[in-house]
Amino acid sequence: MMLESGRTQRGMTLVELMIVLVIVGILTSVALPLYSRYQERTYRTQAFADLGDCAQALERFYTVNFTYAGADLATICSDTSPPTGTALYDLTLPTATASQFTLRATPVADAAADGTGLIELDASGAKRWDKNADGDTEDAGEDNWTE
Repeated sequence: MMLESGRTQRGMTLVELMIVLVIVGILTSVALPLYSRYQERTYRTQAFADLGDCAQALERFYTVNFTYAGADLATICSDTSPPTGTALYDLTLPTATASQFTLRATPVADAAADGTGLIELDASGAKRWDKNADGDTEDAGEDNWTE
């Protein structure tokens, strides 16, 4: 744009800058929640995979010992991810008898910010997921790992 003195204008006006800031703000307000939900699903999917890996390790333990009792989860599931200290789900073995086991992944602090709770896998292959985070997996629709 030419000014009266023949010089061209450089830079942006305050109105133009404000319009750019509003557009960036709108894009951020849409992108951040989507990214957070994506991240939560990724963590939960990793917990599903870790439970499956630990279940296979328990089956190997059973093949050698003919019992699930006495299995040490820290020893047989040492290669689950992420490494200790950064885990978003705690893997535990609340039940381990001669013929049955139940593996549980419990969210650490606010790892499941979407409101979902514990995830379970047992020796029969039954998958349970406390989707409404009420502390049990007895509600309708909580007998699978699908969203």
